[in-house]
Amino acid sequence: MLTVAAMSVPKIRAASEQTASEPLMPGVPADAYSTLEAAEAPVKKYPADIATILTPLWHYQGAYTSKLMRGIAGVLYVTNPSVPYPNRNDFYASRLLMQGPAGTWIEIGWAETGWTDWRRGYTYNQQWIYVYDSTHNTWEWDTTHRISSGQSIEVQIRWSSGNNWEALLRWSGQWVSLHIVDISFSVATKTEEYGEIYVPAGDHWFVPNTNFASVRVLVSGELTYRLWDTSITPTIPSQTQYPYTVTWLAQYNKWYVQTLP
Repeated sequence: MLTVAAMSVPKIRAASEQTASEPLMPGVPADAYSTLEAAEAPVKKYPADIATILTPLWHYQGAYTSKLMRGIAGVLYVTNPSVPYPNRNDFYASRLLMQGPAGTWIEIGWAETGWTDWRRGYTYNQQWIYVYDSTHNTWEWDTTHRISSGQSIEVQIRWSSGNNWEALLRWSGQWVSLHIVDISFSVATKTEEYGEIYVPAGDHWFVPNTNFASVRVLVSGELTYRLWDTSITPTIPSQTQYPYTVTWLAQYNKWYVQTLP
C-alpha cells in the first residue's frame, strides 16, 4: 500500500485505487506498489532552472533537454558524499527529473542529507531512495528498499495516463512502482539528469566520483526508450561550478560527477 504520513498536503491515492498503466518498456513485469514515507524537510527541492535563481549555492552537474519527452530511465551509482551533519541543510542527490510547461515536476533518485528524522531511524551518513513532486512538495523516502554506498539502482519516470506520472525502481529483476501523481501535464518540456549539490553555508564538501549510466529517454511520439545521445537535441550540458564538474564518458548517457582538487 502506498501511504504518506499525515501532513498538510494532498493524500496520494492508495495502490488499490490506482489503475497501473502497462509499462512502456517491453518485457517489464506488472507493477507492485511499495511504501513511501513523507517527511517535512528543512529544504524544498526544485528543478535546476528554478533553484539557481533562488541561490547560487545549488550546484547541478549533468545535462537537460527541452525535447518533448514521455519518460526517462537510468542507472544511478550510490556513493558516500561528505555531507556535513547533524542538523545541516546540505544534501547531495543523484536524480532524474521531468518538468512540464507550467513548472510542475517529478523526480526520483537517491540522496544523502545533513538532516534526518524518525522515519529514517534518526540515522546520518546514509543514502536513501527518494521521490519528490511539486504537488506534494516534500521529500518522500523509500524505507523499504535500503541502499548503501557501492550499490547501483535503476530508476524510471514515465507518463502513466492523463496528467499522471509514475516513478519506478527496478528491484530484484522487476519494476516496482513507488509513486504516481497528477502533476498537470502529459508531455515533459524539460528533462534533467543531474548530480545535485546544495551547500547553503558555502563550505563546499567532497563528492566522490558518482556515476550515471545507461540513461535512456522516451521521446514523445515514439514507442521505445533509446539512449540519451547526441541525437537528443537540444541537450544542454552543465558548466563546471567549482569545485564540482562532470566528466562525459559517452554523451549523454554515461558520465560522472566529480570534485576538482
